Amino acid sequence: MTLDDILYDMFTLEDEMRAYERKYGVLTETFYEAYRAGEEPSDDSWVRDWTAWASAYQIYLRYRQQYQTAITSLRLETKNLSEIIGKTSRHEPVSIPALRQAQGPAVAALRQAQGPAVAALRQAQGPAVAELVEAKEKTQ
Repeated sequence: MTLDDILYDMFTLEDEMRAYERKYGVLTETFYEAYRAGEEPSDDSWVRDWTAWASAYQIYLRYRQQYQTAITSLRLETKNLSEIIGKTSRHEPVSIPALRQAQGPAVAALRQAQGPAVAALRQAQGPAVAELVEAKEKTQ
Protein backbone atom coordinates (compact mmCIF):
# COMPACT_ATOMS: atom_id res chain seq x y z
CA MET A 1 0.00 0.00 0.00
CA THR A 2 1.25 3.47 -0.83
CA LEU A 3 0.52 6.87 0.65
CA ASP A 4 -1.36 7.74 -2.55
CA ASP A 5 -3.57 4.64 -2.09
CA ILE A 6 -4.50 5.70 1.43
CA LEU A 7 -5.29 9.26 0.34
CA TYR A 8 -7.35 8.09 -2.63
CA ASP A 9 -9.42 5.83 -0.38
CA MET A 10 -9.87 8.63 2.16
CA PHE A 11 -11.04 11.06 -0.55
CA THR A 12 -13.52 8.49 -1.89
CA LEU A 13 -14.95 7.94 1.59
CA GLU A 14 -15.12 11.70 2.19
CA ASP A 15 -17.18 12.07 -0.99
CA GLU A 16 -19.53 9.32 0.16
CA MET A 17 -19.92 10.87 3.62
CA ARG A 18 -20.46 14.31 2.10
CA ALA A 19 -23.41 12.92 0.10
CA TYR A 20 -25.01 11.67 3.34
CA GLU A 21 -24.28 15.00 5.05
CA ARG A 22 -26.11 16.81 2.25
CA LYS A 23 -29.00 14.36 2.32
CA TYR A 24 -29.54 14.41 6.09
CA GLY A 25 -28.26 17.91 6.92
CA VAL A 26 -25.73 17.04 9.64
CA LEU A 27 -21.99 16.50 9.66
CA THR A 28 -20.71 12.95 9.84
CA GLU A 29 -19.14 13.46 13.27
CA THR A 30 -22.50 14.63 14.67
CA PHE A 31 -24.34 11.70 13.09
CA TYR A 32 -21.76 9.14 14.22
CA GLU A 33 -21.81 10.33 17.83
CA ALA A 34 -25.58 9.76 17.98
CA TYR A 35 -25.29 6.47 16.08
CA ARG A 36 -22.66 5.16 18.52
CA ALA A 37 -24.89 6.20 21.42
CA GLY A 38 -27.52 3.83 20.05
CA GLU A 39 -29.83 6.32 18.37
CA GLU A 40 -31.88 4.67 15.65
CA PRO A 41 -33.44 6.28 12.59
CA SER A 42 -37.00 7.48 13.02
CA ASP A 43 -37.75 6.54 9.41
CA ASP A 44 -37.26 2.90 8.37
CA SER A 45 -36.12 3.98 4.92
CA TRP A 46 -33.02 5.54 6.52
CA VAL A 47 -31.70 2.29 8.06
CA ARG A 48 -29.57 1.27 5.06
CA ASP A 49 -28.14 4.76 4.68
CA TRP A 50 -27.30 5.03 8.36
CA THR A 51 -25.55 1.67 8.34
CA ALA A 52 -23.57 2.54 5.22
CA TRP A 53 -22.76 6.03 6.54
CA ALA A 54 -21.49 4.69 9.88
CA SER A 55 -19.45 2.01 8.10
CA ALA A 56 -17.91 4.56 5.75
CA TYR A 57 -16.91 6.71 8.71
CA GLN A 58 -15.39 3.78 10.61
CA ILE A 59 -13.33 2.83 7.57
CA TYR A 60 -12.37 6.47 7.06
CA LEU A 61 -11.10 6.67 10.65
CA ARG A 62 -8.97 3.56 10.09
CA TYR A 63 -7.47 5.04 6.93
CA ARG A 64 -6.85 8.32 8.72
CA GLN A 65 -4.98 6.43 11.45
CA GLN A 66 -2.96 4.59 8.81
CA TYR A 67 -2.15 7.92 7.18
CA GLN A 68 -0.99 9.46 10.48
CA THR A 69 1.13 6.41 11.27
CA ALA A 70 2.60 6.40 7.76
CA ILE A 71 3.48 10.10 7.83
CA THR A 72 5.11 9.74 11.24
CA SER A 73 7.17 6.80 10.00
CA LEU A 74 8.12 8.51 6.73
CA ARG A 75 9.17 11.65 8.56
CA LEU A 76 11.55 9.57 10.65
CA GLU A 77 13.10 8.24 7.43
CA THR A 78 13.43 11.56 5.63
CA LYS A 79 15.12 14.86 6.32
CA ASN A 80 11.95 16.93 6.03
CA LEU A 81 8.35 16.98 4.85
CA SER A 82 9.37 18.66 1.59
CA GLU A 83 11.14 15.46 0.58
CA ILE A 84 7.91 13.50 1.00
CA ILE A 85 5.83 16.18 -0.74
CA GLY A 86 8.32 16.19 -3.62
CA LYS A 87 7.45 12.56 -4.28
CA THR A 88 3.74 12.73 -3.56
CA SER A 89 3.18 15.83 -5.70
CA ARG A 90 4.54 13.87 -8.68
CA HIS A 91 2.35 10.91 -7.63
CA GLU A 92 5.40 8.71 -7.19
CA PRO A 93 4.60 5.63 -5.13
CA VAL A 94 5.65 6.18 -1.52
CA SER A 95 5.67 2.79 0.17
CA ILE A 96 4.39 2.58 3.70
CA PRO A 97 6.50 0.52 6.06
CA ALA A 98 4.57 -1.83 8.34
CA LEU A 99 5.31 -0.30 11.71
CA ARG A 100 4.49 -3.36 13.79
CA GLN A 101 7.05 -5.36 11.84
CA ALA A 102 9.25 -2.39 11.09
CA GLN A 103 12.94 -2.80 10.75
CA GLY A 104 15.55 -0.57 9.30
CA PRO A 105 15.94 3.22 9.30
CA ALA A 106 12.62 4.16 10.93
CA VAL A 107 13.12 1.96 13.98
CA ALA A 108 16.83 2.78 14.19
CA ALA A 109 16.02 6.49 14.10
CA LEU A 110 13.38 6.05 16.76
CA ARG A 111 15.72 4.10 19.03
CA GLN A 112 18.29 6.89 18.77
CA ALA A 113 15.74 9.72 19.03
CA GLN A 114 15.90 11.97 22.03
CA GLY A 115 14.50 15.30 23.03
CA PRO A 116 12.10 17.04 20.63
CA ALA A 117 11.71 14.03 18.32
CA VAL A 118 10.42 11.78 21.11
CA ALA A 119 8.24 14.61 22.45
CA ALA A 120 6.72 15.08 18.99
CA LEU A 121 5.97 11.35 18.75
CA ARG A 122 4.23 11.47 22.12
CA GLN A 123 2.03 14.26 20.72
CA ALA A 124 1.17 12.16 17.66
CA GLN A 125 -2.03 10.17 17.83
CA GLY A 126 -2.49 6.49 17.26
CA PRO A 127 -1.74 3.12 18.78
CA ALA A 128 1.14 2.31 16.42
CA VAL A 129 2.94 5.52 17.34
CA ALA A 130 2.30 4.87 21.04
CA GLU A 131 3.80 1.39 20.65
CA LEU A 132 6.89 2.84 19.00
CA VAL A 133 7.34 5.40 21.79
CA GLU A 134 6.91 2.68 24.43
CA ALA A 135 9.47 0.50 22.66
CA LYS A 136 11.87 3.45 22.55
CA GLU A 137 11.43 4.13 26.26
CA LYS A 138 12.04 0.46 27.14
CA THR A 139 15.36 0.48 25.28
CA GLN A 140 16.65 3.47 27.21
